[in-house]
Amino acid sequence: MGLARFALVLSMVAGSAGASPSGEWQPSGKWVVRFEKNQCMALRGFVRGDRKITVGFESKFLSPYYSVLFEMPGSPTGLGLDRASLVVGRERQPSRSALIGPSKKSGFQIISFTATDKQLEDLEAHPWVQFSAAGKTIRVPVTSFRSVQELLDRCEAQVLASWGFSFADQARIATYPKTGKGLLNVFTADDYPSSALKRDAVGQVDLRAMVGLDGKARDCVIVRSSGHPDLDTATCALFIQRNRYSPGVATDGRPMVAPVFVTVRWLMG
Repeated sequence: MGLARFALVLSMVAGSAGASPSGEWQPSGKWVVRFEKNQCMALRGFVRGDRKITVGFESKFLSPYYSVLFEMPGSPTGLGLDRASLVVGRERQPSRSALIGPSKKSGFQIISFTATDKQLEDLEAHPWVQFSAAGKTIRVPVTSFRSVQELLDRCEAQVLASWGFSFADQARIATYPKTGKGLLNVFTADDYPSSALKRDAVGQVDLRAMVGLDGKARDCVIVRSSGHPDLDTATCALFIQRNRYSPGVATDGRPMVAPVFVTVRWLMG
């Protein structure tokens, strides 16, 4: 399992988020793996003076993309945030596709980005990330990336096994199911549930399903809810009804039943 499965998480645990780009954050502990809501997370604390943050990588199963999250004080609006940006490694063009959601911590919000796996590959040679929002910037060193990758690989293998895809099947598969359709061809603006439209409800839904030898997805399970039952229900129903895959392929060239993991964002405007 490669770099494509990871999502970076920045979690504010104490103090202000106002560190300057030239500020140096030092690790305050070792990488720790945490399993939460069917996701694997490797976390590490950092300090700068009396300020503390937690940096981590969250697995994003079987996908060429990852989500970058930053938890900070504030009230979530559930809307896109145009003034936020994320820079990974030496990249020149920051990621600006952001979504705001609630945090488990009272008075906090989570800003989520989507970016490509190429950014994570650059972390090995240029180990830092920089997040900016509302006039505040944090630049954090991210070292020992390969060791983080190994920790998450082991955690992810255990999660896939818990989904019914055994360690033996994981060793046997050469290619996971692929779809010729982009999500924009599966979900359209007309699919937005009317009940959600009336409430201006937005959110992100993570789902998993098993793809059979016939290429049809079955057994859709919501891994992470949007917080809106109507959006969750519509996501699984439309995904099962419309999406078709090329089945997984084993090392001997034969098709095999295998899982897929999909993230769907419901936005307005």
